[in-house]
Amino acid sequence: MLSPSMRASLRAANRIHFSARCSKEQAQEAAGPTGLVAEYDGKVWLFTLGQAGQTSRGGTKVAEIGPIPRITAKEYLLRVNEAGGPKGSATAVHTHPGSEAFYVLKEELSKKHHTA
Repeated sequence: MLSPSMRASLRAANRIHFSARCSKEQAQEAAGPTGLVAEYDGKVWLFTLGQAGQTSRGGTKVAEIGPIPRITAKEYLLRVNEAGGPKGSATAVHTHPGSEAFYVLKEELSKKHHTA
């Protein structure tokens, strides 16, 4: 799930705000230029890039994730991925540009950092 690219004016954004919404329409109305609407597990979620303590109208706050490590770019892209697998499963070692954050809805996540 990808949102539109976000311009460099978001340099001050260092948090991802995660909230539950009553409807997809309500979430899309609240999303603005820095939000991303997703449906998962029968619920509607809104992810918004912002600053510490910032709130969006409507919905129920689930989490504020951050601070997100800074990167300098002409544009930013908020991407939300769903991942799953049987207990003990793992992904291959990989890299990608940008910052990464996790929020677990069910079960658990273990993460290992590889340093060169």
